[in-house]
Amino acid sequence: MSRSAFPAPELTRFAICLILAFLMLPLRADERESFFENEIRPLLIENCLECHSEETERSGNLGLDSAQGWRNGGDLGPAIVAGEPDQSLLIKAIRYDERDLEMPPEGKLPAQAIQAFEKWVREGAVDPRTAASGT
Repeated sequence: MSRSAFPAPELTRFAICLILAFLMLPLRADERESFFENEIRPLLIENCLECHSEETERSGNLGLDSAQGWRNGGDLGPAIVAGEPDQSLLIKAIRYDERDLEMPPEGKLPAQAIQAFEKWVREGAVDPRTAASGT
């Protein structure tokens, strides 16, 4: 009898549920900056800063390389409403909620990445970067 190299579907579903449950837990104040550094900054670097940083032409005039950049926003206004993921343009864009506002344009982020962004915004969008080029 051979064993599959992949875990049982029930185990995989359980692991995904556990990860999503963790992402829904509220963060303590001292964990918010760490969450940004470990979860959000890498996602921004990998998926957003190629088009939305000081080193680029800032697509839509939006800079995501500093806290001030997303607060000021771009052509459509502020990218994030801290504490309000459903009101935040960044969240709408990565969810692909609106046909004309889908980011990144190469394809939708994995659900876990979207959940991390939603949690970050819901928890107040703590962003310790002060200078543009805050990578």
